[in-house]
Amino acid sequence: MNDSLPTGRPYELPPGHPLQTEWAAYCRELPRLLAEGNEGRFALVQGENIVSLWDSRCDAVRAGYQRFGLTKFLVHQIQRIERPIRIRGMS
Repeated sequence: MNDSLPTGRPYELPPGHPLQTEWAAYCRELPRLLAEGNEGRFALVQGENIVSLWDSRCDAVRAGYQRFGLTKFLVHQIQRIERPIRIRGMS
């Protein structure tokens, strides 16, 4: 396993993406989250803040809806290496 920490954002979101603020916060905090041993957990991010960490995506999403309702938030698995997701039919 490579113990080096990432130095920048894993990837950029397109300009104007609704979760740009949350993604930037996640990327900014990623080195700390990895250093603290949180790889594999799920970060609940709202605005500029990592709100909480969860062991499952389901629990993180549930907590996001309970706390923020229909206001935007991001749930993302803490990963040293981002694995792109390709959706058929999307450009």
